[in-house]
Amino acid sequence: MAKKFKIKTGIVVTIRKGVPAGFGMGSSAASAAAAAVAFDSLFKLHLDANDLVRYAGMGEMASAGSIHYDNVAASVLGGFVIVRTCPLDVITARPPRGLVLCVAIPKIPVPQKKTEVSRRALPKNVSLPDHVRNLSQASALAAGFMRGDVSLIGSSINDIIVEPARKHLIPGFDAVKKNALKAGAMGVTISGAGPSVIAFASQSSNHGKISQSMRRGFASAGVQCTTVVCRPSRGASVA
Repeated sequence: MAKKFKIKTGIVVTIRKGVPAGFGMGSSAASAAAAAVAFDSLFKLHLDANDLVRYAGMGEMASAGSIHYDNVAASVLGGFVIVRTCPLDVITARPPRGLVLCVAIPKIPVPQKKTEVSRRALPKNVSLPDHVRNLSQASALAAGFMRGDVSLIGSSINDIIVEPARKHLIPGFDAVKKNALKAGAMGVTISGAGPSVIAFASQSSNHGKISQSMRRGFASAGVQCTTVVCRPSRGASVA
């Protein structure tokens, strides 16, 4: 960014971050988003959303080795994002106020180059029926956010391609998912590339019960975990 805008000044960036690295929660994207937004504000560049996401993507490439526009777009802008590339175009929607997320973060060793390991687990080929089914769920998910329909969002969290291929990397995943759904979660899936697991719930759900059920699921596999109850954010901002 300094090179692009011909800004000749020394900058030291200090990061204090509560997002654990390597657990499928977009840690590197959070750092990159914060840096891009801070630089834009400091030098009054007034960049638009697409440019901020593009520069944040460059930052993630530098730190993580590859660009995940879905992660950096969500970190920069918050809410629900749809990213199109060539050219880069980010579409955003504000989630409904009633959407609550319960995240379970297992205390397990994370392998080096975890993203590469997770990607190698994915199938080389996907059948047309499975592709159509996943695409229909993704479309319904987008519609749920656009309509502000928490129930539709939850029922659309049903991935039959990536989740089955990666769940063996997460001890106790099936028990965590089963327990959370039984406790009132509307949808459960792997957060990013894992190993964290995320449950989608409504405002009226018993979030403590869902979180406890997820901890029990991991405990059944001999794994401890921490849980966080949160809501969608509005993205990176300057305090």
